[in-house]
Amino acid sequence: MPAAPPPDLGRALGDFGRALTDTAFGGQRGRVVRALIGWLPIAFGVSWLVGEITGCGRFAATCEGFADPLILVIQVVALAVLLLFPTIASVAAMGSITLFSAAVVAALILSASGEAADGDTRRSALGAVLLVAWLAGIAVAVARRVRALPTTRPVS
Repeated sequence: MPAAPPPDLGRALGDFGRALTDTAFGGQRGRVVRALIGWLPIAFGVSWLVGEITGCGRFAATCEGFADPLILVIQVVALAVLLLFPTIASVAAMGSITLFSAAVVAALILSASGEAADGDTRRSALGAVLLVAWLAGIAVAVARRVRALPTTRPVS
């Protein structure tokens, strides 16, 4: 019996990327998965931003928790928007994938720097890297979408 050919990792990664970013792939289940993957950084970002604005992100003694319902409403609305608009969800999913990839690399680099660095500096650096990675992933996804749009030429 001949040996089976080795798996094609490039094709598998391409199929995985297509499943997460192509709105026509996966039916309703794919639509929900893309929305959830795209929603995670948005949900964490909203929680962080509101926490920083209200002071609750630093566990301040003055934190009264009045913004918690607001955070929940914003997160639910963001998820609903992603579920209703699969194109936006696929763009957000690409941003999430890019953010996750950058987070792994940045965490390894920052943890390798040892204990000499200031904790606030590390948090700021990691936050900046994650934000830039998320925005870059979204920019790449939007550029792909724009490039894939059909071009109409005037008939002359």
